[in-house]
Amino acid sequence: MVFGLLTAGTLIHPTSIAMRKRIFCIGVALISGVILCPALIQASLTDSIPERLMVEPASEPDAFSLVADGNASPLWYDVNDHKGVIRAIGDLQSDIERVTGQIPELTGQKPSSTTPVIIGTVGKNPLIDALIASGKIDGNSLTGKWESFVIATIDEPVPGVDRALVIAGSDKRGTIYGVYEISRQIGVSPWYFWADAPVIQRDEIHIQSGVFASGEPKVKYRGIFINDEAPALRRWVEANFGAFNQEFYGHVFELILRCRGNYLWPAMWLPVAFNDDDPGNPRLADEYGIVMSTSHHEPMMRAHHEWERYGSGPWNYNTNKETLQEFWRGGIERHPRWQVICDVARFAVSVVSVFNSGDGLLLLHIGQPQKPWDDALRKEHWRYVYVYNA
Repeated sequence: MVFGLLTAGTLIHPTSIAMRKRIFCIGVALISGVILCPALIQASLTDSIPERLMVEPASEPDAFSLVADGNASPLWYDVNDHKGVIRAIGDLQSDIERVTGQIPELTGQKPSSTTPVIIGTVGKNPLIDALIASGKIDGNSLTGKWESFVIATIDEPVPGVDRALVIAGSDKRGTIYGVYEISRQIGVSPWYFWADAPVIQRDEIHIQSGVFASGEPKVKYRGIFINDEAPALRRWVEANFGAFNQEFYGHVFELILRCRGNYLWPAMWLPVAFNDDDPGNPRLADEYGIVMSTSHHEPMMRAHHEWERYGSGPWNYNTNKETLQEFWRGGIERHPRWQVICDVARFAVSVVSVFNSGDGLLLLHIGQPQKPWDDALRKEHWRYVYVYNA
C-alpha cells in the first residue's frame, strides 16, 4: 500500500470559507503535496501513457479535436454504467469548461456529432464491449485487469461516427482514472479545489492520436490517512460543512481518485465516526469507488467513539466477550456489499501495552485457535477463517 499521512491537528484555526483550500493543502501539503499525488500516480502509472497527450494541431495534424472552432465534442456514455463513472464524466465536462469556456454535451444516447468522446466500462457499456469484440480495442489491455484503462483514437467505431476518442476502463476505477487522466492532461490539477490550483485558459484542445494503455497499478491499494485532524481540520470542517459528512468527504474522494488512489482511512479523532455520523458517507465512498478502512486503533470497521455510543462494560475480551463480538459483528454487517478492508489487530489509542487493554485479543474473535495459549508469552497460534459472509 502507498499512504499519504495527513496530520492536521496543530494548525491555526481557519475561520473563513475562503480558507477552505488552505487547511487541507497548507496543513498537509507539506506531506501529501510532496508524497500523495506523486506517490499515488507513480504507484499506478506505467510507461504507456505519454506525459503529454495534449498537442498542438500544427505538430500533430492527425490529433483528435476535443475542443475546436468554438465546439466541444460530446461526452457519450451508457446510462447503465457505474454511478461513479457517470459522476466523473460530469467532472470532465466541468474541467473542459474551466479550460476553454466550452461546455460539452453529456449524453447517454448516440449524439448527432460525428466526433464524440466515448466513455465506458467493460461489461457496463455495450459499445465498449463491441469495440473489444471487433478488435478495435485490444481486450488484453482491459478484460480481467485491475483498475486499467485505454485512451484511443478510433476511426469509424460505429456507423454514423467518423472518429471518436475512446476512454475505456476495465472496471469502475479504471474508467474513472481514464477520465481524470484527460482532465490532468488538459491542465486541471487534482488540487484545483484544495489548493486553488490555476488553470491555463485555451481556445482549443487537441489530443494525440494513438492507442495508450495504462496497464495495472504497480501497487494495488493507494490512499491517505487523515490522522490526528483535531483541532484545525475539525474546526474548519465544522465551520464550513457542519461535520465530517458526505459533502466534505466528496471533495476528499475526488482528490484521491484524481491522484489515481483508491483507499482512505477517514478522520479518526474523537468523537468522529465515519460510518455512524453520516450514513451517506460509506454509501458515497462506494459510489465514488473508494475502498474504506479505519485507523490503526479501530478494528472491524468500528470507529473508536462508537464503543462509547453503543458498547457496554469493559473493553476486555476476557471479561466481555459476547458484547465485543456483537459490536464487531455490527461493524461488518453494515458493509455487506461495499469495498472495505478491515483492521483485525489493533494498535492502542495511546502508546501503552495493547494487551493490557485487551485490544490484542480481537484475534480470538476472527481466528481459529490451533493450540492453547502460552501463559508466559500470551501468544496464540491461529489461522484466518471466514467469520462473516461479507
